[in-house]
Amino acid sequence: MGFLSDVFSLQGGRYPVTNRSRVGHLALLQGAIYIIIGLTAEFYPKLWSLAMLSDEKSAMEGWFRGWGFTIFYLGIFYLFAGIADNKQFAAQSVVMRCIFVPLLMGFLGGNGYIPPLVAGIFGSAIPAFSIIPFVVYHNHHKSVDDTHKPANFLLDALSLEGGHYPVTNRSWLGWWSIFQGANYTMIALTILFYPKLWSLVKLSDEESAMEGWFRGTAFTDFYIGLFFLGGGIADNKQFAIQSVFMRCIFMPILFMGFLGGNGYIPPLVAGFFGLADPGLAIITYVVYQKSVADAYDKVGEVRLAEQEV
Repeated sequence: MGFLSDVFSLQGGRYPVTNRSRVGHLALLQGAIYIIIGLTAEFYPKLWSLAMLSDEKSAMEGWFRGWGFTIFYLGIFYLFAGIADNKQFAAQSVVMRCIFVPLLMGFLGGNGYIPPLVAGIFGSAIPAFSIIPFVVYHNHHKSVDDTHKPANFLLDALSLEGGHYPVTNRSWLGWWSIFQGANYTMIALTILFYPKLWSLVKLSDEESAMEGWFRGTAFTDFYIGLFFLGGGIADNKQFAIQSVFMRCIFMPILFMGFLGGNGYIPPLVAGFFGLADPGLAIITYVVYQKSVADAYDKVGEVRLAEQEV
């Protein structure tokens, strides 16, 4: 079974999707929107000042492009959730958007770290638009659930008993995803609330560390950490292997290569994340092979033996 078949839910892989639900299609649409927004910020930040969403000075900060990359990266998570028809991801994303986006965007915009208009639009629009996946998710379970169990977002998002996705015996891969998520969120919180630390440890010059959009990038880094926590809580093995593909492709090219190579962000920060993230991805791949691929191979061997008998 091929690595790419698992990542893209293709026939012949472990997670084929032949009939994608409305929840999955909605995740694809949301992912495409985030990707477009992120790419405009990373490659043509002036558009944001032309559209009167940001002053020109803020849009020209190097870390504004870094924020654009992280928005693009968020979109990739949604895109892969849609490809996998991952319905639990929809529930988790609704909870995350309604709790963390208004709080953290309020902090960033209210303190003047990022333009108030950008903070206001994202801080209100993202939670508001979560109503759509909420309704689609609820209607999906209402139409296909034979148990007539109502969709409880907290139980479903946290994989608790009584929800649609309870996890009672989490795999090593799930715990590894949780560990990575905890690391991402802690790193993001240091940037968000004490960015000076990054200049103190010589990973960034002080001027870059004090840019408001450095904190803005931390918000989306924190959000990415929540995705890993959610994937681990759900013991979602396909999420793990999809993250391997994402980190090995996009981090070295668009973050370390483009942003760091062109001097938009400090080279040491670019190198740190551009190498550490693929490094964690390689460990994830090894754990995946051991905990998932070997298990599937054993199941196949048992079935083959039964057929021979």
